[in-house]
Amino acid sequence: MSMKYAPAGKPVPSLIGKHISHAAQLLAHQHLNLRIIECKTDDQLPDGTIMSQSPTASTSIKPNQSVYCVLSQRPAKPKAPLFIGTTKQAALTQLQSLGIKSRIYYQQSLYPTDTCIAQYPAAQNVLEEMHMTLYIAHNTKPIIVPNFKDVSVEDVKAFLEPHQINVQIISDSLSLDSYHLNRAKVVDQRPLSGTILSPEALKNLTFQVSVST
Repeated sequence: MSMKYAPAGKPVPSLIGKHISHAAQLLAHQHLNLRIIECKTDDQLPDGTIMSQSPTASTSIKPNQSVYCVLSQRPAKPKAPLFIGTTKQAALTQLQSLGIKSRIYYQQSLYPTDTCIAQYPAAQNVLEEMHMTLYIAHNTKPIIVPNFKDVSVEDVKAFLEPHQINVQIISDSLSLDSYHLNRAKVVDQRPLSGTILSPEALKNLTFQVSVST
């Protein structure tokens, strides 16, 4: 009796290449169940595409049985790296290695030329598209060398450090250790105060100092 009245088998529909929502509808019409056994990353297929199925299409199975499928998923979208404070060349090299396209805008800034001062998207934000915009410091205005006379060496170095300007110290003393250096003040400088230079030309400053007694 069980053999005589057993429900007739039904052919499994072809699901490969179909979206999971469509596949579920097809199986529901055949009174079959959909079971997802694995998700595989594929950057060519839309999310939720059936990649394989078991039993295969046209195989006869009984109602309420399951068809086991492998589903596609897109790779996780990358996050924006942090470029603020790095050089333009370093940022572009990293972007190229990651396959991210870039758009560059130059802005007048107190930061050293060719330094990234802003970016979009911000660091650690998901890149909806493989594209970033970088804002790069580009100092074209001439610089007037300040007057550092009577300024302490410590203050001079603190002022010039963000601008990546090398400081050379000259003293009449045969030995100028760290203790005396901290007490030294500028008595002369090269280039002279008031000298007008381009940002590219102002890379070094030389100071004649004396130590107060």
